[in-house]
Amino acid sequence: MNIGIIKQTLCVDAAVFEDISTAQAFLERGVWDADEVHELPPGFGIGDSYTGGEWVKAPVPEPPDPPEPEPQETKYTEQERVDWLEGFMEASGYTPDSGAADE
Repeated sequence: MNIGIIKQTLCVDAAVFEDISTAQAFLERGVWDADEVHELPPGFGIGDSYTGGEWVKAPVPEPPDPPEPEPQETKYTEQERVDWLEGFMEASGYTPDSGAADE
């Protein structure tokens, strides 16, 4: 059985024993710097709390916000992009009045 080793209501370690009495004997001999041992139910472990016969999960911290993306360097200036786009539009036959390429 899984055993939680408790110090001041906090599970500070876990171990596997045949039964709770064997774990209690280890505690009484001072194997751990702890106050008590209790059966550890599934889903609970180190960092969780045991108070008044009840296990309580440790709070899970919120994940940090993702870092802001770093601005990427562009190899063209804004004017170079405008010139390229105007050249593309002219080569394709696009005119502002037509809204589409001349056919």
